[in-house]
This record gives sequence, C-alpha cells and structure tokens, in this order.
Amino acid sequence: PGGERRLARSGMARWKKGDLAGSAEAFGAAASLDPENPVRLYDLGTVLGAAGQLEQAAPLLQKAARGGLPRAAYNLGTSALRSGDAEGAVRWLRTALLQMPDDPDVKRNYELALRLQQEQQQEDRQQQDRDRQEEGDGNEQQQTRGNRPQPTPTPTPDQDGQPRQQARRADPLYGALERAEQQAREAMRTPVPQERARVERDW
Repeated sequence: PGGERRLARSGMARWKKGDLAGSAEAFGAAASLDPENPVRLYDLGTVLGAAGQLEQAAPLLQKAARGGLPRAAYNLGTSALRSGDAEGAVRWLRTALLQMPDDPDVKRNYELALRLQQEQQQEDRQQQDRDRQEEGDGNEQQQTRGNRPQPTPTPTPDQDGQPRQQARRADPLYGALERAEQQAREAMRTPVPQERARVERDW
C-alpha cells in the first residue's frame, strides 16, 4: 500500500532534475498500480507530453481532464500547441481557460493557440487560392487553344477539275457561258425538223 505514491514522488524528483525518461518510467509504474486515478494519469500524460510523445499523452490527459483535473486540459492544449496542432490547442486551452480564467499561463497559451490557428487558416486560404489560380490558368489555356481560328482548307484542283467548276459557277459570266454551251449541246443532240425546200418544177 502506498507504493504508487512513492513512485509518484520518485517521478516528480526525476522530473525536477530534467530526467524525462526516468520520470516517465516512475510515473508509468505508479499509474499501472492505480490506473483509474486521474492524478496518476495526469502525471504520466504530462511527462509524456513534455517529451514530445503527444499521441501517448493525449488519451491519458483527456481521461484526467474528464476526471476533474483542470491542469490536464491545460497541459494537453500546451502539448498540442508545441506540436503545431492549432485546433487541438485552441480546443483544450479554451476548456482550461473556462476552468481557470485567472491563470496567466492559460491565457497566454490560449492567445498563442488562437494566433497559430489564424496563421494556419490564412496559409490554407492562400494555398487554396494558388490551387484555384493554377486550375484557372490551365482552363484558360485550354480555352485559348480551343478558340484559336482553325485554318480553312483551300480546295486543291482535282484531276476531274471539280473545284474549278465550282469557282466558275460562282461567277455570273461563267454561269451564262455554261448555260449557252449547254443549250448548244442540247440543240446538237436533238435534231430540229427542217422544212423541205420547195423545188419549183420547170414545166
């Protein structure tokens, strides 16, 4: 009995000396002996967060915060702030600020978290603007290529002379000549009955 308290005192002594690994070992042993005690979870989560092991520290500090320890929310928010997680830092430091509104450390870190969140949101908007601009430039280039005047093919005279005939039909003079030529051909094909010359008999 009381073994977790001795381990907790050992962990605190090592913490003050800057021995984070030894402190985490001692606090971990204390928490294993009393896993439902929010104080033991708070101690272990705090030293893990200070060592940069936020993934391991977060669930311990969250459970300690739900257990009624306001400093757990503060330490969790501070660890998130240190790791660059602005949203997590704002969320947990806001919780800590509601529980400890007069604590200057909580206020300062909460302000820092808000500033970091604004900077990250601004960077995200700038990146979105750049992405949209690049996408717009790509669409504009495609539209420009699509709107370029397409070359109109010039008809090349075939061996049967069809393009030249089309050009001639567009000219009124050639049209009149073709009609006259057509009429002459029709006249040559269709014989016109001639009246026989009347020969007067010389009686």
